[in-house]
Amino acid sequence: MRLLADECVYHLTIQLLRQLGHEVHTVTDIGIKGTADSLVFEAAQQRSLVVITNDRDFPRLAIQENRRHAGLIVLRISSRSLQKVHTVLQSLLGDHTDLSQKLCIVDHEKYRIRNT
Repeated sequence: MRLLADECVYHLTIQLLRQLGHEVHTVTDIGIKGTADSLVFEAAQQRSLVVITNDRDFPRLAIQENRRHAGLIVLRISSRSLQKVHTVLQSLLGDHTDLSQKLCIVDHEKYRIRNT
């Protein structure tokens, strides 16, 4: 899967995704670190990348503004839940190869998917 990691995503999460064979770009890689969420979302749209973030403001961009997107993964994660959330994230990415127009919420127990 092709992903754009927001700046709040743990480096360990990015490493895991790359080890699993996913193509992960970061906001730093593409020169948009520190920009507004809407610009990050737009950059992901332009590049057909699934956004992965810990920022709970991103779903609004997908739902309320009805924007087309390659997918959005929101991690509900902390340093204490990191390993459990990583396990659930691996399940999500193993079970689903196309996240277009989907909002995925991943926590330490399960993932939920909503069409946007």
